Amino acid sequence: MMSALRMTNLVLPQMKEAKWGRIINISSVSVKTPVNNLFLSNSIRLGVLGWAKALSDEVGKDGITVNTVCPGSTRTNRITSLFSETAKQTGQTFEQIEEMSAQSIPLKRIGEPHELAALVAFLASERASYMTGLAIQVDGGSARGYY
Repeated sequence: MMSALRMTNLVLPQMKEAKWGRIINISSVSVKTPVNNLFLSNSIRLGVLGWAKALSDEVGKDGITVNTVCPGSTRTNRITSLFSETAKQTGQTFEQIEEMSAQSIPLKRIGEPHELAALVAFLASERASYMTGLAIQVDGGSARGYY
């Protein structure tokens, strides 16, 4: 949470002066569907979401949008490492672990980084100029809420 606050405090004066800006936070789908046993992480991520919504109300008049992207399982180094470690611990293959993980996702696959990047690029563009205060998941449909 503090990294989002600090980074925003660094850029906000210039954005206000320019009367234009895009603040895009990367959080987690856990803000929509909390992850079991991650009490602190779930709480902090919701704190970022609340702060971002409040900030979007405050800076909208300055032409600044504030949105939060909430990725689900995405093929990153971290996910690859977690799957590899689980495979070692269980004696299963990496592919079996990935397949089991994908079964809980409605699209039945792990997301690719370019799919997340596409949303970030859109939110950073002028085409998203009327979108602010949002938390948008890129999760293959895994979030269980409507909000």
